Amino acid sequence: MKLAIYIAKSSSCESNDFCIFRIRGSQMKRRLTLIGVGLFVLLLAGGASAQYDPIINYHGNDVNGVADSVGAAVHMRGTITAEFTTSTVTYMRAFFQDATAGINLYKYGMHTCFLMGDDVEIWGTIGQYSGLTEAMPDSFIIHGGGGILPELIITIAELNNSFKADYTEPNEGRLIKIKEVTVVTTATEWSSGSWTITDGVNNGTLYIYGGSGCAIHPLIGQPIPTVPFDVMGILTQYDYSSPYTSGYQISPRGPWDIIIPPTPVENATWGKIKSLFR
Repeated sequence: MKLAIYIAKSSSCESNDFCIFRIRGSQMKRRLTLIGVGLFVLLLAGGASAQYDPIINYHGNDVNGVADSVGAAVHMRGTITAEFTTSTVTYMRAFFQDATAGINLYKYGMHTCFLMGDDVEIWGTIGQYSGLTEAMPDSFIIHGGGGILPELIITIAELNNSFKADYTEPNEGRLIKIKEVTVVTTATEWSSGSWTITDGVNNGTLYIYGGSGCAIHPLIGQPIPTVPFDVMGILTQYDYSSPYTSGYQISPRGPWDIIIPPTPVENATWGKIKSLFR
């Protein structure tokens, strides 16, 4: 069995050398062949059981919204739900999700372009930026791809109130969906940055990442719907001052996340049919 693995920290391995890599939490060793800068092929001779840290365990905070797990070492595995890397060389920014929750994957100095659906295992530490809790990988393995996760349907009011009374943010970093919204704007095309959306009762923020680290955001330049639509995306946060308990936003990944419901079909009656032939 072969797995691609990226080692972020410096290694004594040289190109084409065989190196020994100890899997964290296991006494077994595996042989690695370096096939490129930072890229290894991991040859597994027999399976090793792994215990992964549930992502939901790292969405607790203090009263000011500061994550209570900052600096904690983590070993997580999840499915990539979004790739938002906006720098060509300097950092990674993606989101992944397990059965319990989702989280931002961010690492300065490590650049990669995940595909949505990638099954990724990471070793790293917990950090936080502007209220957004992050898993900062030191190394990761891509086990495969094609994973699909269901979205969590919430309202704009629930988006805005993502910080709970028990100081947790259980939905931060998750793939979500908000139904029947419109954009408060006179613009006709999407661009990067913040947009105000409304459901007629509450307003919320839709945020489009810019840059071209892996690709230009595919929603940029696309037409903004003029009718109510459903929007999918990642529940992100940008709150630049304490307390870090607001600034929640939905970040769509592409045009496929802007869903215009089909126009209702009017039921035909005999009277309407006859009127067509008068």
